[in-house]
Amino acid sequence: MITVDVKQYMRPDGRMKQVTAQLPDQYIDAYNEMTDAGFWFEAEVLQSSQVAISIANDVSDVDGVLVENGPGISGGMEDMLLRGEWRNPA
Repeated sequence: MITVDVKQYMRPDGRMKQVTAQLPDQYIDAYNEMTDAGFWFEAEVLQSSQVAISIANDVSDVDGVLVENGPGISGGMEDMLLRGEWRNPA
C-alpha cells in the first residue's frame, strides 16, 4: 500500500486539515505523476455523510467523485487516478 496526501476540508467552517489515505501499490506511478504536475487530492465530508473527493490545483478542480464515507473513498481516488484528468485539464 502507498500513503497519499489529502487536503480535507472540515465542517462547519471549511478549515483545511492535512490527512493521508492508503491506496494499492499499483497507483504509485499515477499518483506521483499527478503530484508532479501540481495537483493533489481534496476531500470534504458532506452533511449527507457522503464524501466529495476531487483532484485539484491552485486554479480549479479537474476531476471529482461523490462516494459513501468508508471503503468507497479509496475506490473513488483510484478511479480518478485511472482517468488521469489532470493530464489534459480543460
